[in-house]
Amino acid sequence: MSGYRQKAVKTIPDDVYYTDVDRISNLPEHLLCYILSFIPTKEAAVITVLSKRWRYLFTLIPDIDIQFNFYDSSGENIEYKKNAYFRRFFSFISFGYRVILVRNVRSIRKFRLSIQGVHDYCLPGIQALLSTALLSKVQELEIHLEYKYDPTNSLSPAGAGVFMCRTLTSVKLGWPDVDLIVPDSVCLPNLKLLHFDRLRLVDKDTIKRLMQGCPLLEELKLGFSRFTYGFRHIIVEVVDISGSLRKLILDCSRAEYTVVVKSNSLENLEYEGGCFRNSIICINAPNLKTLAFQADPYGVNFIQSPKSLVSAKIKIPWIDDEATCQHVLKLFSTVQSVKSLELTKHSLEALADFGLSLPTFNNLIRLKIDAMPSCYALSKLNESVPRIEELVLHQVAQDDDFFEFECPSSEVLQMCFIKHVKVIQINRFSEDEYEFEVVECLLQSGEALKKMIIGGFVKPSGRARIWSFKRCSQECQIVL
Repeated sequence: MSGYRQKAVKTIPDDVYYTDVDRISNLPEHLLCYILSFIPTKEAAVITVLSKRWRYLFTLIPDIDIQFNFYDSSGENIEYKKNAYFRRFFSFISFGYRVILVRNVRSIRKFRLSIQGVHDYCLPGIQALLSTALLSKVQELEIHLEYKYDPTNSLSPAGAGVFMCRTLTSVKLGWPDVDLIVPDSVCLPNLKLLHFDRLRLVDKDTIKRLMQGCPLLEELKLGFSRFTYGFRHIIVEVVDISGSLRKLILDCSRAEYTVVVKSNSLENLEYEGGCFRNSIICINAPNLKTLAFQADPYGVNFIQSPKSLVSAKIKIPWIDDEATCQHVLKLFSTVQSVKSLELTKHSLEALADFGLSLPTFNNLIRLKIDAMPSCYALSKLNESVPRIEELVLHQVAQDDDFFEFECPSSEVLQMCFIKHVKVIQINRFSEDEYEFEVVECLLQSGEALKKMIIGGFVKPSGRARIWSFKRCSQECQIVL
C-alpha cells in the first residue's frame, strides 16, 4: 500500500464532446444574428441552408455587407468574357435587391457596398441598388468603388437620394477620381459623420452646400483628388455654420489647393498637403485642441493662435534651406502651448544644421520622435523642453540611415534633457546591436528615469541582456 491516497479523477464520456446534437441552433436568435453579422451578407445567406431554423435568419441581421469583384482569382479582369461579365454583375445587383426586399421593410442599420474593377456603365445599376437601400431607413452608409480605368462618366454613384436621406447618421463614400455632384438642396438633418475619399470637386460651392444641409455634423473628412476641368488650383471653404463640427480631416496631397477653415467648435484638425508649395491652408479655429500637420510649411496660416491646443503632430516632408526652416519655426511657435508634441528627427537635425532651435515649450510633458536624432540636435533641445517627462521613440534608427547611425554616448545624454525624463518608450525594437547600445546609454543617463518601455518581440537572451544593464536610477523599471 502506498503512503498516500490517490485523488479520484472524473472522466468525461466521449459522447459529451462528439455528438450529433446541434447546439448552435439552440442559441437565442439575437446571438445567432450577432454571429452572422461578422461575415459578408452573401456568406451569411449561404450558411442559412444548414438548418431550417436558420433559413431566413440572415434577414434579421441589422447590417448588410455585399461585395463584388470584377477580377477573377488570378487578379485579371474578365472583361474579355463579355457574357460572363454582365451575368455576374446583374446577378450581383439582383442578389442585392432580394436581400433588401426579403427583409419586409425592416430598417437597415448599416449598408456597406464594395465593388472592385467597376466600369462606368455599371453605375446606373449601382445607383438603383442604393436608392432601394435608402428606402429602408439606413443609418450608416459605406460605399467603396475601385475603377478598372479612369472614369470618363461624371455620373456620381451616390445619386441625389443620398443627400436627401433623413435617417442617415454616418456616410463614407470612396470612389477615386469621380466628380462629386451635390444637388442644390441637401437635407441630412441627423448626419454626424461624413467621409469622402479622393473626390473631384465640380465647383467651389460643393462643400458649402454640404455643410448647410448637415446641421449636426461632427466629423468631416475631405480627401481631394486631382484637379477638375483644367483648374490647377482650387479654392475650398469649410465654414462651420451650425457650430457642431468637432473633427476635420483634409487630404490635399494630390493637387494644389487653397483651403479656408472657419470654426469656433473645431477641436481636432488633420491636414496633409503633400509637397505643393503653392498649396495654402488658412485656419481660424481658436478652440483647436489637437493638430496633425503633414505638408510644406510655406502655406499654413493661423488667423488666431489656438491657445487651447493640447497635442500636435508635425511632419515636414522636406527642409532644404534656411527660409524653409524659418517657416518651420513659425509653425512650431504657433503650437507652443501643447503638452504633447510629435515630430521627426529630420526636422530637428535640419534646424540644428542651420544653427536654429525650437521655441520654448513650457507646457510640454510628452515628446515623440520617429527616430533618435543626432547628438547635436539633442543638445539643441535642452532649453526648448524644460518640463518634459516622457520621451517616445518610434524606432532607434530609420531603415534608410541605420548604417550611418551614431550612438550617443552616456556623457552626451547626461548633458541634455534626457536626465530629467521619467519615462522612455521605444515602440519598435529589432534587437540590432546599435539598439542595445542606445538602451544601455539611456539607462545609464536617466537620473530621474522611472520606467523604460521597449516594444516589439525581444528574445529571452535579449531580455536578459537588457535587464543586466546598469541603471542610473534605482527606481527604474524595465517593461518588455
